[in-house]
Amino acid sequence: MRRNNRWRTAGIVITLLTTGAVAGACGSSGGVFEDDDGTIDGGAGAAGEPGSGGNNTGGAGTGGAGTGGNGTGGAGGMGTGGAGTGGAAGAGTGGMAGVSGAGAAGGAAGAGGACSCDDGFDCTIDSCTGNGACFHRIGPNSGATACPTGEICELASGCVSAPICTSNAQCQTALGGDACKVNIQCNMASATCTFEQLDGDNDGYPPEVCGGGDCNDAVTPISPAANEVCDGVDNDCDGDTDEGALCAMGMCVAGVCRCDPAEQCAGQCVDKQSDPMHCGDCNTACPVGAVCVGGVCECPSSLTLCGNECVDTTSDARHCNGCNTACTGSRTCQSSSCQCGPGLMECGGSCVDTMTNASHCGGCNTPCGGSCSGGMCQACPDPALTILLDLSTSMDGTIGASTRFDVTRDGINAWLGLPATTGFSLGLMHFPITSTLTCMTNPDCGPGGLCFSGICIGGNGGDSCVVSEYAMLDEAITALPGALSGVQSTLAGYSTAGGTPMVPSLEGVLQATRSYVNNNSGTRAAVVLITDGTANTCTPGTTAGVVTVASQFAGTTPQIPTYVLGIEMDNLSDWNQIAAGGGTTAARTAGSVAQVSSALAQIQAEFTACP
Repeated sequence: MRRNNRWRTAGIVITLLTTGAVAGACGSSGGVFEDDDGTIDGGAGAAGEPGSGGNNTGGAGTGGAGTGGNGTGGAGGMGTGGAGTGGAAGAGTGGMAGVSGAGAAGGAAGAGGACSCDDGFDCTIDSCTGNGACFHRIGPNSGATACPTGEICELASGCVSAPICTSNAQCQTALGGDACKVNIQCNMASATCTFEQLDGDNDGYPPEVCGGGDCNDAVTPISPAANEVCDGVDNDCDGDTDEGALCAMGMCVAGVCRCDPAEQCAGQCVDKQSDPMHCGDCNTACPVGAVCVGGVCECPSSLTLCGNECVDTTSDARHCNGCNTACTGSRTCQSSSCQCGPGLMECGGSCVDTMTNASHCGGCNTPCGGSCSGGMCQACPDPALTILLDLSTSMDGTIGASTRFDVTRDGINAWLGLPATTGFSLGLMHFPITSTLTCMTNPDCGPGGLCFSGICIGGNGGDSCVVSEYAMLDEAITALPGALSGVQSTLAGYSTAGGTPMVPSLEGVLQATRSYVNNNSGTRAAVVLITDGTANTCTPGTTAGVVTVASQFAGTTPQIPTYVLGIEMDNLSDWNQIAAGGGTTAARTAGSVAQVSSALAQIQAEFTACP
């Protein structure tokens, strides 16, 4: 920035030109005055701006003694006295004393003030870096940096009259020759040309050649606002490279973070004062739980070093109240003492819950023939199974010379004929069924069902999607052997047809089975889903929908688990998901009459065993 400062005395004008340094022309020397008698006197130093003042030379003159003005000036401007006979040097504040001339002595230079990068233009945004470098950019044409109507801002000139235009072409002619101006357009509303300052990397700082402060306008991370990093590049455009750049380890040397050889382990830079893997020296690892402090491994104050780890001897069952003092028999370490946990009692060297343990029900060595609840022996609940049988058309597929349905039906009958198939109750239902419900609208027919001419039809013609219809079992849950004839007779009358509405059918059968348990105290029950496929009708017709239903009934009281018996292996992954959701871990599969009978016998034995 260049300024012309004038002082006027007795009609004679002396002009003092002060030129600032690149970092911001920060100090001005005391001025000089010419008195009426021709004597050159020291003027008061102007308030300083950051940087070094220029060297000023007083004009020659002769006259009476003048008195130097007092002022605070910029850093280091040297005044040289004029050649005339003059008075004593003017008293400045701070800085380097003026060099005496032939007549009068120059005034002492003033002290520098706070750094300022004001370029004198209201439409620019000025900034000053820590080392005194100034940067300028055009501000938004609103608020404090707005130019008057009809003017535009130039970095070098401030607000100037904008060219008048009626087309973009006129603006290109007027301003297009300046590569520092981009997006040149004619603002039709104001009939004036507008433009944007060149900023190739869009970081808010024009390049230096355009009067801005960006020393690399092609790279966004480089600008006056950037932080200096260790890369050998002047990232913040202050003329210095890597100053103040931080390295995670070591120091920045020639644009590279380098590690002190004394702090290297296997080619990696480490802090041996705090690294628990290299505490004090390479490969000196601290025990588990320890920290490295000042190159020494330490356990926290609440822990004790036992072998190669820090442990809490008040709660660690392996080191209870001291290293290698282990608790046994399911005991835990509580307050440095091996004890049975809350609600447990020590019986025969083990910690047991006498409220539920059938061998120690209500107290040690008090066994139950059934289960233990609340510390009292309970009779074993009577078990019940409800079979949900898939009769969709896919069951017409063959296994050898027989259909899948024939193999399944014969396998069920073979299981029912086994001597061991007794001691529980049995119910039976199938899917799909044809809806018998009348309706007014589609919602009357369940998710995925349709109301057609007042009759519910499902997603596969007449398949019902109504849960309540599947809750009406073909054979109600009845104790064996009384249920045997009814189940066998119903099986003999079954035939295949329709799709696989597995979601509503399973939900309906689970509801019916839960109602049985709720209405018959001392019972428990499960559902056995026998299928060769996956859900494909009604909404949702997905395996995920079936899993959701099975999970709901297996996870709420009374719990009704779902077993899955898959015919052949076509959809084992889906069946396993349903079984897991139903709380029975995994599906069973069968491909023959004997395998169906055996699988049902396994499910019976697993579920009917007294829990």
